[in-house]
Order: sequence, then C-alpha cells, then structure tokens
Amino acid sequence: MKIFTKDEKKVFFQKRDLDYLRRVEGSKKLEELGHKNFDKEEDTFLSSRDKEVINILKSRKEVPNYIDILKAKKEDLMHYVNQLQESLDLAKDLYQRGHTSFNYVMEEEYLYKSYSDIVWRSSLGEGLPLEKEVDGYQVKKGNYTVFETTVPSLYVFQKEDGKAFSMKDQEFISFYENNVVKILCQRQRQKQDFFAIYTDKWKEKGKVYMLLERQKRK
Repeated sequence: MKIFTKDEKKVFFQKRDLDYLRRVEGSKKLEELGHKNFDKEEDTFLSSRDKEVINILKSRKEVPNYIDILKAKKEDLMHYVNQLQESLDLAKDLYQRGHTSFNYVMEEEYLYKSYSDIVWRSSLGEGLPLEKEVDGYQVKKGNYTVFETTVPSLYVFQKEDGKAFSMKDQEFISFYENNVVKILCQRQRQKQDFFAIYTDKWKEKGKVYMLLERQKRK
C-alpha cells in the first residue's frame, strides 16, 4: 500500500510492494532498498525520497493507494478480495496449461495478498506512517486533539489518555463536531465547494482517522 505526502517528495510503501516491484521493474534503486530491508516483514512500512522510486510507485496503478482504501466501503473490499481469489485461481490454472505467463500469475497473487491483508487487519490505523506537521492544523481541548497529517486531506482525532473512543462520550461528540466545522471553514475557498467526510471507518484504540475531500457540486 502506497502513501504519498502532500508535496509528493516522500512515499511510504510496504515491503510486500517492494518485493513485487523489484521483480517487475528491474530498478537498481529498488534492488538497493530490497537488500537493505531483506529481513523486514511483508506488511512493514518503508519510505523513500528518491525520485525514481516515487515515480515508479506513481506509475504502478496495481499498488493499492491508501486514500482509495480509506474511502472504500469494507463490504466492497471484501467482495473485491473474493474476486481476486477467483482471478488468482484462474491465472494459476491457465499457467499450468501454458496459456499465460508467470508474471501474470505473480501480479494476481500480489493483488490478492495485498487486499487480503488490508481486510484481515480491519484497521488501517495500525502502524501507518502518519507524521504530524509542526506548522499544520492542530487543535487541542480537554482530553482530545485533532491534527493534520502529511497525508493529503487526512486528519487524526486523538484521545490523550490513549483509551478507546466512545461515540456516547459527550465531550468527544462536542469536540468532534466543533472541530469538523473549523476545518471546513478554514479549508473552504469557494462557495460552490463541498466536502466528503470519511470517518470512523478505520480506527484504532485512542484514534479516529478522518479524510476531508473537496468536491465540486454537480
């Protein structure tokens, strides 16, 4: 899964992505990264500021994009995984009969493993490289903080004591509603703009991730 920072000068990606891209790209930069991180687990996040690596990840549409995953419905992802399982089984069968290439099987296997891992983990918040921006949007009140991350349009609501959120917590509800309004007001540039808000879908203990996306009215 790939994650680009706002300025696109840095990219996060998983070891699984690196292993796959090393086989299909033939890049010396990727080979160097592979040797450096050979002992890492498949779902470990790595990062790079190298332009070649960034461009490769941009061009490879099959590598899952974090923002797209965050916006997707869980049931749609689960359905997609089932489709990928069927595609992988078919690809293996075709390969055994000499009707397709090993590279095709490898891509299907990579896609299936990538999305299966996303669904299995059930929470994208775990272990994601969401860095705070020192000069970014940040508000703290009482036991709660909301801050802007280096991932485009992504904000994090965090409970300071580390305990899990409860949607019945009136303090959190008030804080959440007030600060959503503040973010929207600060980010709104034109009256015809509006925002799609994706929130409380992927969360971990003590944190809720919120994606604000400006969209044009139809």
